Amino acid sequence: MNQAKSNINNEIIKFSVIIPVYNVGKYLRDALNCLVNQTYSNFEAICVNDGSTDNSLEILKEYSNKDKRFVVITQENQGQGIARNKAIDIANGDYILFLDPDDLIETDTLEVLLQQIKAHKDVDIIQFDYITLTDNPRKNRIKSFKKQARKFLKFNLKNNQIYNWKDFPRMDLVNIGIAVWNKVYSSEFIKNNSIKFAPAKHGEDHIFSIKSTVLAKKILYINNVLYHYRIRSNSSAVKMSDDNFCIFENIKYVKDFLTEQNLLEELKKSYRLYLINVLSRHYMCISFNRQQEYTDKVTQILTQREYKLFLKKNNGKFSFVENLFSIKNQNRNGRKVKILRILGKTFEISKK
Repeated sequence: MNQAKSNINNEIIKFSVIIPVYNVGKYLRDALNCLVNQTYSNFEAICVNDGSTDNSLEILKEYSNKDKRFVVITQENQGQGIARNKAIDIANGDYILFLDPDDLIETDTLEVLLQQIKAHKDVDIIQFDYITLTDNPRKNRIKSFKKQARKFLKFNLKNNQIYNWKDFPRMDLVNIGIAVWNKVYSSEFIKNNSIKFAPAKHGEDHIFSIKSTVLAKKILYINNVLYHYRIRSNSSAVKMSDDNFCIFENIKYVKDFLTEQNLLEELKKSYRLYLINVLSRHYMCISFNRQQEYTDKVTQILTQREYKLFLKKNNGKFSFVENLFSIKNQNRNGRKVKILRILGKTFEISKK
């Protein structure tokens, strides 16, 4: 890899922290401050303003004017995938870390990661734990990858253990750790393997996570809680939007990659379960007037048996009688609505 550029102190930049930003003025200062207050200071923060219409860009400029480690890029609203890809292209650090603009990292995160990098110089990825961040601190929960690995991968992962996906007794493309913000990546590993995000507004991290996990020869797990993941009712992960149709293109990226690696047949069962899971998850964020269009596309991908599982996942909250006729109150994306169910079909009635 070409030698990374130097910072203002003529040191080789160790970390590139990538932050995609879209209308998060309420939380953005907290995210940027957790970088300013890092105990290890040799980093660059690449902030990509993704067409924000609030005061996010003004906040970014304020920090970049005061601190040369903060680099600001602006683009029209194209989604986190394209924003992160642009940042990867210009990243100068030896290692890449992703921070969402409404989340936080511990003030010693970079220092802890640097210690691990020095001890394990040839790892491609370092996986760490995180804690949820809610309005009620009592509801915050530590999320341990070690527990996730035991439950879904049947893998008894130990602290400070180096592994790769071939060590898993059971591969699970959904639960290998799709999130990208609870890991740090070797920049050389990412760039040499052309690992990029899908150019989409939802589910863009699937191909990045699956590709990086499959291609990584050495992944280090540390049981340090370094990241605070904020749970918001109106975040992009749960927002009702027909942009979720992009999942069909995202699925194609995953399939093409597994095919290129001659792994599609070997991971066939995991891939088929991945399809059911992600198609179901994105279906819940499709507007009611386009759900039939969505399910029509689903039937072209899933087998009959898989489609029944898909329906079961999405209709599981309704009994047989309720599927014939029922009216329920629900809170969807911060809106109170009535859900009308007639002969297995769902309709939304907005409540004033």
